[in-house]
Amino acid sequence: MLLQFGRLPTIVVSSAETAREVMKTHDTDLCSRPSLVGTKRLSYDFRDMAFGPYSEYWREMRRISYLELFSLKRVHSFRYVREEEVAKWINSISESTPESDIAMFHELVNKATDMLSMFAATDFFPYFGWIIDVFTGHGSRLEKCFTALDTFYQKLIDEHLDSKRTKPEQRDIIDVLTELRMDQSGLTLLPISHIKGVLMYNFDMGMAELVRKPEKMKRVQDEIRTCVGKKGKVEESDINQLQYLKMVVKETFRLHPPVPLLIPRESINHCRRACPGLNMGIAAIELALANLLYSFNWELPNGIMKEDINMDEISDLTVRMKFPRHLIPIKHNWQ
Repeated sequence: MLLQFGRLPTIVVSSAETAREVMKTHDTDLCSRPSLVGTKRLSYDFRDMAFGPYSEYWREMRRISYLELFSLKRVHSFRYVREEEVAKWINSISESTPESDIAMFHELVNKATDMLSMFAATDFFPYFGWIIDVFTGHGSRLEKCFTALDTFYQKLIDEHLDSKRTKPEQRDIIDVLTELRMDQSGLTLLPISHIKGVLMYNFDMGMAELVRKPEKMKRVQDEIRTCVGKKGKVEESDINQLQYLKMVVKETFRLHPPVPLLIPRESINHCRRACPGLNMGIAAIELALANLLYSFNWELPNGIMKEDINMDEISDLTVRMKFPRHLIPIKHNWQ
């Protein structure tokens, strides 16, 4: 279906056969990204992997991502980071003291997602659209969101560049990026703005589906607790034995794909796009969900029945629950 959005002709692909033609057969011709106001600002002038157009820089970043950040070897080496952060998260839930940085970053990500999918008149009417954006406040909201994200990213980078920082036994992603920044050879020199751009890169639905089906939640919890025992936490070495948990994660993605419409593409020749962080993302989701189900029993607030859970979704850049539901964590008693 062809739609004309201002100056932008847009084709909507809505059948599996056509999607196969676009995503597979002609992927090399249709894999760049359009230049949009929101994505350009929040990705530091397209210095990220998701929104950047095909270019020499994008090819170099893809190479770095596959070789230095998201290779299977590197994903395994980041295991300690995932386990440490999940442990902090579980402790914060147990103590009912959510970490302020985590809560703030979650709010920033939600705002950024909204801004990336929000209508900007400049994208469709380049000569006078900026006037509309001034009246609607889109430009000021975008700049406010960018400033908040930039401050957060800068704080993380400054912590890693601090000469007084204790050298960690294992490096995390920011350590790798800052080391690449110092590398003076070839194209791997990364300015600070480029590192922030790379940093721009599903528990709600999974937990909601399990709460709606208590027998399924009990089955996956029994599997996790039987396999892990009383050692206090789920480690990544346990995940491969948790086959039912893996099926729960896969089914959640099938029922509720986080990006069902994908990011808009633009016609160009000679390149391919895929998600380099897929392995790391799935590893993080499996580990976090396993620990949530291992450490706590989950209940709905008083007066709420499982039949009352509304699974309607709202979609912008990604999909999320239209009416988020809060759950009550009850520490599992091993006695």
